[in-house]
Amino acid sequence: VPQDCRQVNIRNVKIVSWKFGSDGIDLVATSGVRVADCFLRCNDDCIAIKGWGGTEKYPQTPQKGPNISDIAVRNTVFWNMAWGNAIDIGFELRCDLVSNLSFTDCDVVHVDRGAVFSIHNGDYATVQDVRVENLRVEDAMHKLIDVAIFLSQYSLDRPQDEAERKRRYQRGCKYLPARRPSLPPTGGTSRTSCSKTSALPTASSRSRSSRATTPRTRSRTCGSRT
Repeated sequence: VPQDCRQVNIRNVKIVSWKFGSDGIDLVATSGVRVADCFLRCNDDCIAIKGWGGTEKYPQTPQKGPNISDIAVRNTVFWNMAWGNAIDIGFELRCDLVSNLSFTDCDVVHVDRGAVFSIHNGDYATVQDVRVENLRVEDAMHKLIDVAIFLSQYSLDRPQDEAERKRRYQRGCKYLPARRPSLPPTGGTSRTSCSKTSALPTASSRSRSSRATTPRTRSRTCGSRT
């Protein structure tokens, strides 16, 4: 878990874990990161980008963290199990701005109950300039893309009443739902491919009253190939 770091290179890391809550790579309040040629099989977020200040995760006096930018992940394989997501931005985003993030030429082998790609903004940061390109998805059981702005159990200003907190914690919107492609007539293998999805919507908690609207993309290609 690199925290409050600059100019980090993570290459050729292999993680195989099965314990609940076993994140793969968490980048906390860290900028200037290059992740490449990794294999992450985790029972929580395979890779997560978070932001907060100080060394405590749930401090009594919240501290704002530094802005987060310039993170590039490429040529990496993700295998997500029952908890978490393959790629997650959030939930803890206690800074002003998260920007200039890219995920390129990656493979998602399996996602169980979470999303292939998600932005879960449970605090107050603005998230912008996020690019997902040439992301190949083999099997997504539940959601392909989940973008949400809400008060979660991780939010510092979350309701103290558990029933009220659960009421506000709504399920994420589902964009581009993953559909299992039909088997090719020749009996070969089939893979769902999504490429060049860019300019995901800004996710800012300045408007907590509603979920994120349908994302606008410059170009998007989704289909099956044999």
